[in-house]
Amino acid sequence: RDGIVLGGNGRTMMLQLAYEDGLGGEIRGLLQEKAAQFGIQSDSIPEDRVALVRVLDEPFDSTVVVP
Repeated sequence: RDGIVLGGNGRTMMLQLAYEDGLGGEIRGLLQEKAAQFGIQSDSIPEDRVALVRVLDEPFDSTVVVP
């Protein structure tokens, strides 16, 4: 919401490597297959590099520790 990334560096690096290895089509295909699960239209997924991210509805309190 305010541009703060809570986590996902490993996921981002994995996606970069996968795209460099030519696996972008497979990533996009899997996302298109499961699009309904995430509440998105499969035909709205762009042809370029894609990554699924979660956007929080509520403000994030970084002082709260979850075990």
